Amino acid sequence: MLMNEVMGLILSLDKDMFLHKTLPFKELDADIKVTDDESKRFLFEMMYSHNNKMMKKMATILNAVFAQRLQTFMLTRTSCIKLIKEDPNHELSLGTKEYGRLLYFITNCKMFSVLREPTNNKAGVYQLTYPPLIKELHRLAAADFFKAQEEAVLAFYESEGNKEPKAPFKLKSAKDIIEETNARIASKDIK
Repeated sequence: MLMNEVMGLILSLDKDMFLHKTLPFKELDADIKVTDDESKRFLFEMMYSHNNKMMKKMATILNAVFAQRLQTFMLTRTSCIKLIKEDPNHELSLGTKEYGRLLYFITNCKMFSVLREPTNNKAGVYQLTYPPLIKELHRLAAADFFKAQEEAVLAFYESEGNKEPKAPFKLKSAKDIIEETNARIASKDIK
């Protein structure tokens, strides 16, 4: 019981609850060592080499789950689009309409459970529930860790800090810089 309390306390301070990081599939396959029963090929190598783009996007989600060791996680449209775009294993992107299709797939593929529905101003909370993948994930960390993680994510969701963290600095577009410069020049000419 004490270990659960310690893990819960540590995880409650960890705000890394959004999927945001993937690894090159060769690194991830070497780390987790999950192979297909029939072909004996590594799981992520097979998923990323599939012709179906949705399969590759799901591979990105699963890659982040395993890379970050997050059985329970939060996901927003912005974080998902960024995750897919920055995956080093493919050059796919994800538009707003495609996000809806991916979310539909995630919620209906029986690999994930929706613990909290996403809303306009809150992220959704999801949990990997597919037993063979859970078994492999729990090989990487204790089951108690994942239970404490679930409690920490849900507590974070219920708090005010449930929105995706904003980027600390946003670069201005060239158009904005030109407009600001022209406005500054115009104001000096008036004086």
